[in-house]
Amino acid sequence: MKQLLLLLIIGFVSSLSVFAQDTQPVDRSDSSRIFYAFTLRGGRIITGKILEKTDSTYRVQTRQSGKLTFAKDQVISVRALGNREEDLGDGDGYFLNKFTHKLLFTPTAIPLERGKAYFSNTYLAFSNFSYGISDHWSVGVNTIWYSPYNVNTKVTFNPKAYVKIALYGQYFWLSTTDNNGVATSFGAGYIQAMLTSGEPQNNITLGIGRFLARNSILDGSILTIGGVKKIGPKVSFVMQNHLLMGRYTSQLRIGMLMPAFRLDRATHSFDLGAFIPFVNVAGNTGSHLLKPGTYAIALPYAGLNVKIN
Repeated sequence: MKQLLLLLIIGFVSSLSVFAQDTQPVDRSDSSRIFYAFTLRGGRIITGKILEKTDSTYRVQTRQSGKLTFAKDQVISVRALGNREEDLGDGDGYFLNKFTHKLLFTPTAIPLERGKAYFSNTYLAFSNFSYGISDHWSVGVNTIWYSPYNVNTKVTFNPKAYVKIALYGQYFWLSTTDNNGVATSFGAGYIQAMLTSGEPQNNITLGIGRFLARNSILDGSILTIGGVKKIGPKVSFVMQNHLLMGRYTSQLRIGMLMPAFRLDRATHSFDLGAFIPFVNVAGNTGSHLLKPGTYAIALPYAGLNVKIN
């Protein structure tokens, strides 16, 4: 069991090193890090980074076709596009991750686009509708089988910065009815501070959130570590990890690991991965159901994201 816990912890923190690659600020004066558009005779346009330039040829690393070498006398024009993949947009069988404002279901500090609406669904039952009101502010609502149970909002303080900082808040409520027909309702708030470092297609997100409720069951904070990395023309890798911290975590270590592949398309994407909740019992909890040891289970994860407009 100790070995299993060690593997879970390694998976939890290793996303930092995985996503740290390609998340450093780029020196725009370095032409090898800038994307260019080459217009050739006949109208073909090639986009990519210059690997080598001689007196007679260009050698370019393209997104879709790998490394290409072509003669300079075939080039009509050369135009610098920028050093981010967003500067190239979609094309030639390449699709950007359009849902950089979130990991799987947890938000990042990247804001939603102003005036744009988004929809996401997980396990068919859980849905989210979000809308970008401004460059800084967005609002949303979550539903279970399309019955609202949560309203939320996010404010990004520095949307143009490389390291973005945001504050996310939500209020959720649940109602239940017992066998006697007596209805009981419960509500709580949750506030989370987030930091996202990197470009929209490759970044790391760190977050710390806390429940605002009188119910002692929700007395605690949630640490979030995750990130997104573009790994192919139509695929991004997403990692979302959580660890519960609070009065109960001296004997119980509760968390979840969520690695997934995002299949990027023009206006939507599919998330396919694993949901791995785990509990490590370090001592006597007073319950015969939770004996010392580590418990984990791997479940499939599936989600749909749609950019509505």
